[in-house]
Parts: sequence; structure tokens; C-alpha cells
Amino acid sequence: MVNVRIELAISETVGSNAPIRKTVVLITGNGSRGSVRSTMARPGYQMGLNVDAWPHVQRDGRISVSVTFQYSPEASQAPGAPSLDRPADLNETMEVYLVDGKPLVLSQSADPVGDRKVTVEVTATVLK
Repeated sequence: MVNVRIELAISETVGSNAPIRKTVVLITGNGSRGSVRSTMARPGYQMGLNVDAWPHVQRDGRISVSVTFQYSPEASQAPGAPSLDRPADLNETMEVYLVDGKPLVLSQSADPVGDRKVTVEVTATVLK
């Protein structure tokens, strides 16, 4: 029986501005599900970052992780962005194989409108 530390990092870039990074860390047992919910309401909409992860340590040492997350960012305050422009939500579900302690880029996406780019990275580490 071991615990697994899952770190999900979301980097958001608008234009040539420095990236904004959001990180969620959760620890769960091998073969057990873990969830983190973080929400905040503003007039007219709700922001949130929700993560579900289910790691399985394989006999060869790799870690298979089923991960689902939902990211609803705050209205953009970046220079050059329209005032209070609401960026698109990001919802992803995937299963990947990870090397213990080594980050893997899960996805890179572009906003349907504008020049916002979002990169999602996950790292799984077996805690001994």
C-alpha cells in the first residue's frame, strides 16, 4: 500500500504576457480516487478549478492516472484584453501513463476567441 501525490498545473498565457499558473495537489492511495473542488462566485458567473484523479501504480513502476478536471477562469484582466471578457472554460478527461516524479504535458489549447493559450501538465509521485 502506497500513497500517490498528483500535481496538476495549468498555465494560462494571453498574448506576450507572463503566464499565470494555477496548481492543484492531492494525495490519494494507490487505486483510490481523490478530488479537489475550488469555486468562487462573482456577479453573473462562477469561477472554479475542480480535479479528480485515480492513480494506479503498475508493476513496472509507471503510474497510470485517470484524471478529469474543469477550469472556469476569472474574467481577463490582461493588458489588451477586452474589459471583463470571460475566457472559455476548459474541461478534460484522460488516462495517461506517467514516470514516477516526471511531469507530462497533458494538453495545450487555444481559446476559441482571442490569443489565450492554456497548457496543462500532470506529475504523479509515489510517496514511500
